Amino acid sequence: MNTSGAADPAQVAATSRSATQPSISAALRRLVMGLGLGGLVPFVTLAGALWAAPETARTLDLSAVLIGYAGIILSFLGAIHWARALSDPALPHRARTLVVGVAPAVLALGCLAIAATIALPLLAAMFTLLLAYDRTHLREWPAGMWYVELRTLLSAVVVATLCLAWLALVINSPTSP
Repeated sequence: MNTSGAADPAQVAATSRSATQPSISAALRRLVMGLGLGGLVPFVTLAGALWAAPETARTLDLSAVLIGYAGIILSFLGAIHWARALSDPALPHRARTLVVGVAPAVLALGCLAIAATIALPLLAAMFTLLLAYDRTHLREWPAGMWYVELRTLLSAVVVATLCLAWLALVINSPTSP
């Protein structure tokens, strides 16, 4: 209720959405968890290669592969917001949600055009910012808190691998002292 005693429209919309949304089964949660954890393999493998074989990684430009993969994943995470905005007419701030749905892809695309030593920390920051947004805006979504908790775990690993990859590039740079 607001100060005039009337029901808050945002609360009414959230309540009606949560009452009509299907629950997510345990089997689907396990599948999502498995796919999410599997999606970490390229992050860990590519960041590890930058440390274990810096010359080979530089020759194969594995940092560009990591930047591209991070951009794909950011696009995927943004698409969740795009789908929410299109599928829920009662969603407050739909225009903002659509912008949040597109922004990660556009910003990640820009990272393909800049030096890896700049792109990797920017991507880490983007994953962090999108997680912060998700933690405050996805609580009422059918996937709810279990999804946010999974995103927190996955994003922590992603941010760590992006930072470690950046550090490997800086330390192993041919121009490093």
